[in-house]
Amino acid sequence: MFPFAQSVSTRYPVLSVYLNKGPALGAQLTDVLKPIKELELDHAQEMSLRADIEKISDLRLERETAPAIGIFSCDGEGWFHMERLHRSVPDFATTGRRPYLRPVRTLPRNTRTKVAVVESRSASLWLMEAGQIHRVDDIVVDETVKKNYGGWQGYSERKAHARSDELVHRHYRETAEELLALHQRQPFNYIIVGGHKTDTREFVESLHPYLRNLVAGEFVIDPHTITATGVLEKAAALEAAAERERREEIVKSIMDAEGSTRKAALGIPDLVDATNLKAVQSLVIVTGSPRVPGAICDECTWMSMAGGECQGCGAEMRLVSDVVDEVIEAVLRDRGVVEGIGPDTVLDDYGAGGLLRFAVT
Repeated sequence: MFPFAQSVSTRYPVLSVYLNKGPALGAQLTDVLKPIKELELDHAQEMSLRADIEKISDLRLERETAPAIGIFSCDGEGWFHMERLHRSVPDFATTGRRPYLRPVRTLPRNTRTKVAVVESRSASLWLMEAGQIHRVDDIVVDETVKKNYGGWQGYSERKAHARSDELVHRHYRETAEELLALHQRQPFNYIIVGGHKTDTREFVESLHPYLRNLVAGEFVIDPHTITATGVLEKAAALEAAAERERREEIVKSIMDAEGSTRKAALGIPDLVDATNLKAVQSLVIVTGSPRVPGAICDECTWMSMAGGECQGCGAEMRLVSDVVDEVIEAVLRDRGVVEGIGPDTVLDDYGAGGLLRFAVT
């Protein structure tokens, strides 16, 4: 995701800056860089950092439309990167041996939701992402059914009704197939279906079983009078509820494992110990939880909550302002997964938790 994540400098400071989009980004940048400018460095380091600050200050940040940006620079090593973020983050700047990526690593996931507003003769497909929605396709039944029924003993009328039902079923199948094709090209996290109750229920039943598992809910709306605002309001509420349920299930799996198999860790100290043993398979960080000071060994990457002599190799450990960031990068190096989740779960009391490959005593 971030090709520069492992860029390390042992000679020059690596500057990481996060800015939440606001009305005066220039003033925000000045505020976050103030403590950086006061750092005591040798001449070469000071020149490199000064060049980094100048590069960032020269950016036309007011033109940025993303909710937030992250900027990572080390002039002494000759590299500069900027990332546009899908959610806001607190303004923050720091220096270290590598980019500080905890804020972007632990952003709640950016969900992509497909919304289908259906009726028996038409459907509109919408994509909802990052709090916005836009219409991507309209599907309309071409064939019409004759309305002035006649014929001997109503036979023609029954035949016309059967034909009408067949068209409806075909329409739902074709719309469902279009959704499946869209998902195969660019997957989405949820499907939400709107329309009249009988239509939405029948359409959901026509979905491929895999897509049916992605359905996050249905809402009632008149397909003939829909607006983007109306669809967004109803669909966003269902998506938010699905994400809350998913978040609670993730936390429950950690709490259950911790209480039964002991193949879970709660809190930063236990996670540091488990990470040192390469035991963490899935790491969950509460977005916005406080930074936690700690230490890391540059020789063998052993971590601890304090400095001193490394338990792994005996070298002197280097103090870091946030050991959580070190844990995140170590878990990813060990082919684990990292996810940020929002607050308001029992995990808030711990700041982080994780599922382990094996129990750690």
